[in-house]
Amino acid sequence: MAVKDYLDKRGVRVSIFQNDVPGYEWTKGFLKRYQELSVRTSANIKKVQANIGEAEFNDYMSNLSVVIKDVPQNCIWNYDKTNLSDDPGNKKVICKQGSKYVEKMCNSSKSSTSLMFSGNAEGK
Repeated sequence: MAVKDYLDKRGVRVSIFQNDVPGYEWTKGFLKRYQELSVRTSANIKKVQANIGEAEFNDYMSNLSVVIKDVPQNCIWNYDKTNLSDDPGNKKVICKQGSKYVEKMCNSSKSSTSLMFSGNAEGK
């Protein structure tokens, strides 16, 4: 659909595409031509989670370094929550090869069970 949007914005029509949407064989050829891309399954995240930029992240990390400077490792804890969903609705997407996390924004999902894990900077 990204190719269709691109063609529509440029006012270009491609007769071999049905309804100006490239098919499976075109996509396969595209991936062969651009071997730095690969097909991966995306993970769903909400728009609010995706709305952070590099500057905000760097500011956070700089501030965190100052705040925890004199805190002992056994007092620095990290908690991480994950969900086991009964309907993740993951889609396959084209991304740069080697991309570790591929995410798709969505507004809602089906029911899920939350799990929370924790560990400290000391390794416990």
